Amino acid sequence: MELHVLPKLGEMPISEIDQIDIRNTLRPIWKTKPDTALKALGRLHLCFRHAAALGLSVDLQAAEKAKLLLGQQYKKVKNIPALSY
Repeated sequence: MELHVLPKLGEMPISEIDQIDIRNTLRPIWKTKPDTALKALGRLHLCFRHAAALGLSVDLQAAEKAKLLLGQQYKKVKNIPALSY
């Protein structure tokens, strides 16, 4: 969050953040660092839920919409080599 999300979205009020802002923030790391991007997206979703619980006017589906806009991730699964006996 500190490295990828807060420099771009940290100064914006949460009620003004939409799926386009989230997409533009996560696009550079979406395919190169998929696990980091998914964690950041999940944490953003939690922030939106907390803001809604506080009574702020936010789009609770902004994170899911941004995920659809970002497209599919391609994870390359690497097998862990077996130890020799």
